Amino acid sequence: MIRRPPRSTQSRSSAASDVYKRQVKIRSTMRAAPAHLRVLNNDEVEVYFTEPQWAPAPGQSAVFYDNDKVIGGGTIVNISQQFDSAIVRQ
Repeated sequence: MIRRPPRSTQSRSSAASDVYKRQVKIRSTMRAAPAHLRVLNNDEVEVYFTEPQWAPAPGQSAVFYDNDKVIGGGTIVNISQQFDSAIVRQ
């Protein structure tokens, strides 16, 4: 999904596109990884991992965590060609 964070790395920005620092898991057997979530609209979130993730693909689930608490998630619907970002639909 992501190799680098977006320009804003605050826990929450005051801009129209809020950015949140959270943990995201795309495979049940892998550990949740640090990521930045940017709200695009009511149904979609863009995910930026701070480290590259192995083979994310449309149709996979992405689960969002705040520490060990599940706070949301959805299905990956789009990946950039360089795996720089992924769009997750809730």
